[in-house]
Amino acid sequence: MKINSTNVFSRLRKNFLKIMMRTLIFLSCTTFFGLSFNDVVSQNLKIRINEAKQATVDEVFDLIMAQTDYTFIYQVDMFKDAPKVQLYKGVVRVNNLLAQSLTLGDYNFDVTNTNTIVIRKNTSSINTQQFSVSGTIVDRYGIPLPGLSVYITDDLTTENVNIIRGTTTDFDGKYTLTVNPGQFIVVSGIGYETTQTLVLENKTSYDFILKESINELDEVVVSTGYQKIPKERATGLFNTIPTRELNNTVTQTMGSILQGIAPGIQVVEDADGNIDISDVVIRGVGTISSDSAPLVVVDGFPIDGGFDTINPNDIASITILKDAASASIWGARAGNGVIVIVTKKGQRKGLNVEVSSFIKMRSKINLDRNVTRANSATTLALESTIWGDPDGQGANNFFIANYPAPSTLFDRANVNRSGNTSYSLGARAYFDAHFGNITQAELARRIDYLSGINSFDDAERYLLTNPINKQYNIALSSKGENSHTRLSAVYNDNTNAFIGDENNQLLINLNADYEFNNWLSGTVVGMVDNSFAQNRGLSLGDIQNMSPYENLINADGSYSSMRHGTYDAKYMEFFANTITNLPYDNLNYNLLRDARNNNFRSKENNYRITGSLNIKLLDGLELIPSVTYQQFQTNTNSYWGTESSFVKYLVMNSTGQPNYDPTNAMVGEPEIPVGDIFRGGQSESSALTYRTTLNYNKVFGLHAVTAFAGYEREKRTIEASAEPYTYGFDPETYSYTVPLNRQGSTPLWPGFGDTGIITDGRFFNISQRRFVSYFGNLAYTFDRRYTLSGSARSDGANYIVEDKTQRYNPMWSVGFSWNAKNESFLRDVDAIRSLKFRVTNGENGNIVNSASTTATIGLSATPNPFTNVFTASLNSLGNPDLRWERVHTFNVGADFNLFDSALYGSIDYYNKESKDLIATIDLPATLGVSSGTFNVGEMINKGIELNLSSNIKIAKDLNLITNVVYSHNDSEVTSLKDLLIFPRSITDFNYIEGNPYQPIYAFEYGGLQTIDSQPEPYPTIIGQNGKIYGMDENIGVNGEDGREVLKYMGTRVAPTVLGWNNTITFKNFTLNTRIVGKFGHKFRRPTYDYSGFLQDGNHHEDLELILAGRHDELGLPPYVQKFEQWQYRWGWYVPYLDSLVEDAGHIRLRQIFLGYDLPSQVVEKLGITNFRLFASAENLGNIWTANDFNIDPEYINGLVRSPEKTFSFGLNVQF
Repeated sequence: MKINSTNVFSRLRKNFLKIMMRTLIFLSCTTFFGLSFNDVVSQNLKIRINEAKQATVDEVFDLIMAQTDYTFIYQVDMFKDAPKVQLYKGVVRVNNLLAQSLTLGDYNFDVTNTNTIVIRKNTSSINTQQFSVSGTIVDRYGIPLPGLSVYITDDLTTENVNIIRGTTTDFDGKYTLTVNPGQFIVVSGIGYETTQTLVLENKTSYDFILKESINELDEVVVSTGYQKIPKERATGLFNTIPTRELNNTVTQTMGSILQGIAPGIQVVEDADGNIDISDVVIRGVGTISSDSAPLVVVDGFPIDGGFDTINPNDIASITILKDAASASIWGARAGNGVIVIVTKKGQRKGLNVEVSSFIKMRSKINLDRNVTRANSATTLALESTIWGDPDGQGANNFFIANYPAPSTLFDRANVNRSGNTSYSLGARAYFDAHFGNITQAELARRIDYLSGINSFDDAERYLLTNPINKQYNIALSSKGENSHTRLSAVYNDNTNAFIGDENNQLLINLNADYEFNNWLSGTVVGMVDNSFAQNRGLSLGDIQNMSPYENLINADGSYSSMRHGTYDAKYMEFFANTITNLPYDNLNYNLLRDARNNNFRSKENNYRITGSLNIKLLDGLELIPSVTYQQFQTNTNSYWGTESSFVKYLVMNSTGQPNYDPTNAMVGEPEIPVGDIFRGGQSESSALTYRTTLNYNKVFGLHAVTAFAGYEREKRTIEASAEPYTYGFDPETYSYTVPLNRQGSTPLWPGFGDTGIITDGRFFNISQRRFVSYFGNLAYTFDRRYTLSGSARSDGANYIVEDKTQRYNPMWSVGFSWNAKNESFLRDVDAIRSLKFRVTNGENGNIVNSASTTATIGLSATPNPFTNVFTASLNSLGNPDLRWERVHTFNVGADFNLFDSALYGSIDYYNKESKDLIATIDLPATLGVSSGTFNVGEMINKGIELNLSSNIKIAKDLNLITNVVYSHNDSEVTSLKDLLIFPRSITDFNYIEGNPYQPIYAFEYGGLQTIDSQPEPYPTIIGQNGKIYGMDENIGVNGEDGREVLKYMGTRVAPTVLGWNNTITFKNFTLNTRIVGKFGHKFRRPTYDYSGFLQDGNHHEDLELILAGRHDELGLPPYVQKFEQWQYRWGWYVPYLDSLVEDAGHIRLRQIFLGYDLPSQVVEKLGITNFRLFASAENLGNIWTANDFNIDPEYINGLVRSPEKTFSFGLNVQF
């Protein structure tokens, strides 16, 4: 059923009383029956209107009679005071025209067999039982719904309802109507199922909770954070996450909901399922030095804390603002896009309870995939070629003299060399055999034993756990005559992948509003977050650093001796066995012992509260003062046990040479006491924001105006401090010991480090920022067809400037939309349900926090320990032309719904230009400084976005909603003014003029060629300048620029992103799948590091093919069978060869969700509202990858830890 609500209620407001007073004349006819307009004439009967004009009801009847064989009988002056009817040029159905002409009165119709239509007014029009009713219409989350049709009818028995009178809801979802007992109030709107209720004699208030219709568009009202707008009247681009996706995602963080759901968004999830706001990019990165994360707005205010302070179960809607018209109202905060979140409100009268819980389970980390290392046998084969040459012809002749056996303890040459090389168990075995410490038979036995060890076994047993995430959620909500309240609490309890790594969170949210009277209402929104986390300092890197044949625990249960950085176990054994009275008997390192001795904890206490008043000054005019305060406090405690390597080496570092007795080989008391070390730290950020807005919303006749203006002021303070290190700490008595000498001394063994001072560790820091904003927005809609909008905003900040006008930045936007469906030539085209075209243009910006127009200095937090004088350093020379970063966005698009939602969605093209970007660039040495920070950067992001959905009714009770989101973004740094980029440095640059964001440059491998510096064919690099370089050269020392040497290979960021989401419902079952694909980008494939063979305990798995002479299959140089003096330089080039750059295209199966809702009959018998059981599988791997090595480009083997498959089970119960 289609209702043109504008004609119904706008005319009603002006003429209802007149019509009621003039309904005193009746026709005396035979029996009449109440017929709807579709009952009066054939639905296929149409007439042509030659020109757009306003006509009286009598003229409408004349027009119908002129083109059809129908005639009309009615009282001559019946319509003399009726408002004129707006006619549009084109073809129109007669029944629609009658509906448009007569809905403002209360009529009965009869049609004779001679096609004569008899019209009369009902006597009930002046029934003394008439009275006024009112109410509020909200969605199931308690969000008011503006712009919905509300009308009165006296008959629901036919599909074509007889409309007596009607109106629409205002921006608070409220309506008022005049009714008679026994009539029906009917509510309808795009996106929601039509609902109705019977009017009772003594009841004057009727509220409605509308249910989303799967047969309709997903959204009808969009939110900018400042205001709610009917989508029909919006000029900007608003991507709204469908409600079904919110309900079908099992997550502790709302960031997971964004993946593959809306076009133009890229999201990266870490291996523990965490998504921070900094991991979200909208329409490409458009800044260099500023924050690239989008702004997050919750219930009208920007928030701190990112996604962690948002309960996903409380979310009613998520709207993503991208273009200038939708986002520019947020000014300098909107350059990276805006994510607007509206939380749920109380929805039903009485106390309503919602309880939900789930558990997520994952397997332990797959070490074979995440640590791509050669096995023990391959590693020992490599070490044999390096250390096992009995004739001294291999690499060992260079290092063998430095094997840990110095003649004296303070032989600094030998000691320093020993301190720079940590020898593996294999190297030590070969060295011991070389020195005659063991026989060749014993060497063979050791090598055979080591070959059978897999360090993954101990790592998985002692260091890893099965991650488990649990959530418990409860929400209480109620709705009174004048209030809506919702209080929720969620508790997240997580055990993470490494032993001792866990965190929990209690998050409480309140959303309450109260209507004091018909002109004053208020809202309070609050959040309290209490979080705790602890870990043992373990990471995947610790396991990667283990040799493949290292155990954590010896056969007798004791801790093994392991390699660790530059601390060689053999030398430490020699050192400990030679000197007496050392603080520790065992100086060796063990990863597991460290983990068991270390504990790092953090506690967060965060809260946020917002209060606002809504003061209705006039009809459609509201004054809304509001304030929000948020405070985030974090306390950290770092604890190192006395047996940890951190404490051991720090204590040993304070055991100085002056206390050494060379005669007795004895040391005195260390200056740092033996015992635990403790350190605490605190940080606090707070923000106080005041805002006042004046809103105007009015519909009159064919015109609709939405306007608001406001002022906002914010003060933001960040404080951080750290306590001094507490040495000799006793956790039982909380006692500690003061170091003997803070000045320190020369270390006994320089291999522990040359620390001259025993650090105090304390520091304090405070920063304060202040912002002020003035803003306004105006939108005008004519006849529900044409909307013109404009906005302006000026943001100011307390930058260090000489000219205060530089602190302010004006921003603006204009937009236009054409609702083509409401044109006369499309109004009756059933295949087109809705069609709207949009175009916007405007400018947002980015806040710059680290620049000034004048030179600034930084003062040291503590005095110099030797001079006791505070020092200062130059922070910046200043940028006299400092300007705000500007982001100019042009967007053109269309929204459509075709074939009764068989195909609906949107398409957009955008051009986002970022200008005046702050960047630090190199300066000529003649200026006396090496670099400076200026507004020299420019970037562009342009592309296309497509959002397509289809609602298909396959069979009875079987429905499919499929959604495809596609986006393609081309980025380019158009200006940066780099003087020179050293060849080896360019591989780490994210911004290079003329290239997209995060370009990949690679050395073109030239294979083995004869070069002047080498007698035999040698690995080479082909420069893009035409020169051939040997890998033994230091390319760039002659002034070459990286851009003329290396080859541009593409970008690391996917230009094309595709999401495919399917929701299948069958009876009470819901099945949801989500697939995400990324295309058009590149990644570097990790490989064996040719320069690291002397110290690395593990090596890349490519080593096996390299040693087997199959290096060409990998596009790599051959292995060097003898020591090569310049081989360490190979490591400068090999990891960045063009042969290692792979296509990063892939398609990932992100999620499968299955839910079951108990049948309504069962639910009613149980006395509850709803009961749902659900299960979900996530991170199910890639369906397809473009590279031939089966590498996941987002979680590159050996570089980025990949998430394991996750399985979830849970339930949701509503009372």
